[in-house]
Amino acid sequence: MTATSYMFEKKGKVVFEALEGIGEEAILERAIEAGALDVDIDGEGKATVFTVSSQTTTTAQILTGALGLRVESSEIIWDPREDTKVDIDSAETSDTLRNFIGRLQDDPGVYGVYLNTS
Repeated sequence: MTATSYMFEKKGKVVFEALEGIGEEAILERAIEAGALDVDIDGEGKATVFTVSSQTTTTAQILTGALGLRVESSEIIWDPREDTKVDIDSAETSDTLRNFIGRLQDDPGVYGVYLNTS
């Protein structure tokens, strides 16, 4: 636990490969039945399902079995809470932050960097 933990929520994140013939409604319905917190389907048809961290694998298995979806990636993330997000309103600040984060990620002693920006 860190001094900044209150700014994030631990969640599971499962990304499924796009699959022809399965509609958004079917994915959404099954994901909610499986215990998903949120579902996002991008323009390419990839579904990203957010879960309680302890239900990540179970939810992925249920959706794989029920709909034939294939898991592209599965991980536990620290998702920024909406009420603690900081708006970045200038391109210069955004570029500076992106550069700083890039240097942090290049350090072999850094295992993860999480931001609460929008």
